[in-house]
Amino acid sequence: MKILLIQPPKTDNSMSMIDMSLTEPLALEILASCLSEYEVKLLDMRLEDDLETTLNDFKPDIVGTTAFTAEVYKASKVLESVKKFDQDILTIIGGHHATLMPQDFDKKYIDIVAIGEGEHIIKEIVEAKSKKTGYENIKGIAIRTGSGLKFTKPRTGILDLDSLPFADRQISARYRDKYFRGTWKPAAAIYSSRGCPFRCDFCAMWKVFKGKFRIRTAAKLVDELETINEKFINFSDDNTIQNVKYAEEIYSEIKSRNIKKTYKLYGRSDTIVKHPDIIEKWKSIGMELLLIGLEAFKDSDLKARNKNNTIKNNEEAIKILHKNKVEVVAYFLVDQNFTKEDFRDLSLYVEGMNLSHPVFTVLTPFPGTDLYEKRFKDLTTNNYEMFDIFHSVLPTRMPLPEFYENFINLYRKAYLKKGNNFLSEDMVNAMVKKFIDVHHL
Repeated sequence: MKILLIQPPKTDNSMSMIDMSLTEPLALEILASCLSEYEVKLLDMRLEDDLETTLNDFKPDIVGTTAFTAEVYKASKVLESVKKFDQDILTIIGGHHATLMPQDFDKKYIDIVAIGEGEHIIKEIVEAKSKKTGYENIKGIAIRTGSGLKFTKPRTGILDLDSLPFADRQISARYRDKYFRGTWKPAAAIYSSRGCPFRCDFCAMWKVFKGKFRIRTAAKLVDELETINEKFINFSDDNTIQNVKYAEEIYSEIKSRNIKKTYKLYGRSDTIVKHPDIIEKWKSIGMELLLIGLEAFKDSDLKARNKNNTIKNNEEAIKILHKNKVEVVAYFLVDQNFTKEDFRDLSLYVEGMNLSHPVFTVLTPFPGTDLYEKRFKDLTTNNYEMFDIFHSVLPTRMPLPEFYENFINLYRKAYLKKGNNFLSEDMVNAMVKKFIDVHHL
C-alpha cells in the first residue's frame, strides 16, 4: 500500500508569511510515522509543484492532504487533479478547516474528510482499505456518498500524546534545508503540547482541540529533540509555557542533556509576569525568540476579543523579555474600525515599546470561531483565499485602499530601519512589494 501525503501549494491571490517563514509540515510527518509499515512519500507543493510526475512515478493508492482556511481551494484542487489522474486513488483531506467546516469538502473528488486529530484516523483508513472492510465504523470521518457526506460517530481527542510516534523527518529530507524562519535557516519544528485553555473569540485552535490542553512528557519530547539535526527549533505549540511546571521540566531535561540549540517558543504575557524566572531559565539554554499575542494597545480591545488579559501584563512581560535579551515577536490585531489615528497610535506604541519584530494582522473571523458566528452576516466575501490575515473580509471604516495603505505602512515603519537583524531587508522589501501587488496599491 502506497500513501502520498501532500502539503498544498501556496495560494495565488492571498498574502502569506512564506517569504519570511516556511515551516516543515510537521503534522504530515507525524502521520507518516503512524504508517511506518507502509510505503509513504511526502510532496511539499510549496517547494515542488510537479504533482503529475509524482503520481506517475510513485503510483499511490491513497493521497492525503491538509488545509488551513486560506488553503481550502488549493488543497481541493490537488485532490481533484489526483482523481483526474486515477479515479481509483482514495483521496482524504484533514486539518483545521476540515475539522471545523467539513461540509466545505463535500466534493465528488474527495472520498473522506478527517475530523479532528488524524493520527489514529489515517491508520484505520489505510487498514480498512487494505482489508476492504469499508470505512463506516471509523470514528471521526465524513464519507462521500451519492447524496453528500455521511458522518460517522465522533472521535474523542488523543489524551496520551506520548503514545504517538516521533515525526518522520526522513520523508522531508530533500526539503529540509529550505525550511526557515527569518534568518534562521535551516529550521526544524517540534511540538510539546496541543490545545489551549483560553477562549479568544478570533482563534480557532481551542475549537479544533475542543478546549483541551494536553502535554507530552518532557523526557519523551527531549528524546525527539535529540534526533533533530537542525540548530534552530520552532516549538509549534499554541502556548509552550502555559503549564509552567511542565516548561521547567523541559528546561531541566534539555539542560541536563547539554543540548545546544536555539529555540522559538509561544507564550502569554500573564504567564510571563507571574513566572519571570521561566524566561530566564529558557534563555540560559538557548531561547532567542518568543511569540506573544499582544493583540492590542487598549484594554477595551483585549476585552472585546475575550483575551482575558491586560495591557499592563503585556507591557510588563515585554520588559521581562527585553531584560533577558529575548527577541519578541509581538502579534497585533488591526480592527476594521481603525481610523488613521488608530494606525498612527499603534505605530507609536510599537516604537515606544521598542518592539523590533511586530506582526500586524487584519482581524479575521475564521470559520468555526466565535468571531465568525458573531460577524458572519457582515462578511464582504466568502472567498477563503482572502482569509489570510492580510485581507479584510469585514467592512472597514476607512475606504479599503486607504485602510490597506495604512496597514502596510505599519510594516514599513517597523522594519525598514536599522537594528532589526532577524528579518533581512530583502525579506521585508519582498513582503511589502507583494502586499502592494496583491492589493493593487
